[in-house]
Amino acid sequence: MNRIYDVNQTNIENMGGNKNMNSVLSANDYVSIKKAIAAKVMTDDHVSFIEVQRIFNDHNFDYKGKRMICHPEHSNLVFWSGWNDTAINIMTEILQEHPIGMSTADIMIYLIDGGGLQLPIAKKARSYKKNRWYPVVLRPVQA
Repeated sequence: MNRIYDVNQTNIENMGGNKNMNSVLSANDYVSIKKAIAAKVMTDDHVSFIEVQRIFNDHNFDYKGKRMICHPEHSNLVFWSGWNDTAINIMTEILQEHPIGMSTADIMIYLIDGGGLQLPIAKKARSYKKNRWYPVVLRPVQA
């Protein structure tokens, strides 16, 4: 799957990184969270967004919001949702700065991790009339 993703059309904004950080998260914490997520993906492979949220929680970062991470070509395919701008910026920068991408995942990974989205599940990457969850995991990109 392509390393580039899009943000749901309801909240398209310039995602330039640190300039959009909210006041609750210091620059050091921002960098620390990015490093922790990248390290987790590089060592554990197949990292779900539930596991990323655990890292956010470990750093006492309030990531909750109304943003969605969507497929770049099929805007109704939702990879994950419920994050704020800062969380989206963190993930954007990780995908740009590290050899990390997204791969389709079995729903069982999310069930085992203890969560998921309250959307119908997409069977394949294609256009749908309404939002559907397309489960993915973060993985190191093979050179």
